[in-house]
Amino acid sequence: MLGIALVIIVGLNAAGVTKKSWSHEVAWGAAALLCASCILSYLALRHPRLERRFERWADGCFLGGICTLFLAVIVLALHMA
Repeated sequence: MLGIALVIIVGLNAAGVTKKSWSHEVAWGAAALLCASCILSYLALRHPRLERRFERWADGCFLGGICTLFLAVIVLALHMA
């Protein structure tokens, strides 16, 4: 999912939409949340004592990243309409 967010960011830059729409910034927020999810999942594997806490935070970041990525697509679609 992180790769998809980054592809969307590169695509928006290539299309020249970044100056006209908020979708670029929203996609960066999604990428940051998805990256945090990856890091927290890794920490959950490395620290068994804190596994449940890290996994809970990783799940929340992942869900937030997916929702934010969806929001970026909605913002872009509304801008293009």
